[in-house]
Amino acid sequence: PKLSTWSQNSGFPIVSIELAEGDTTHLQLSQRRFMLNSESIATNESLWWVPVWMELVSVEENTTTSLLVELQTTSTIYPLPWSLDSSAETSVFLKANVARSGFYRVH
Repeated sequence: PKLSTWSQNSGFPIVSIELAEGDTTHLQLSQRRFMLNSESIATNESLWWVPVWMELVSVEENTTTSLLVELQTTSTIYPLPWSLDSSAETSVFLKANVARSGFYRVH
């Protein structure tokens, strides 16, 4: 039951998306628990099912690829169809939760 993680866990997940260390073709998605009382964070290993929609946009190729990652563990590595290397000849960028609704805050 994916949605039960939202009704049975206290607090909320903080989801981070970054390039996997030393690799421009994989993303690392991770989650950790957030509560207003920060002392509670270390004592609870709560995990949520978090659907993360992403769009990869290639400017030169004028294409957009939609990806869905279902984050259900503390951390996961996800392969990308293109490199996000800023020194590459093509301009490719990533947008997370584009045109989606949910209860989250994006930084």
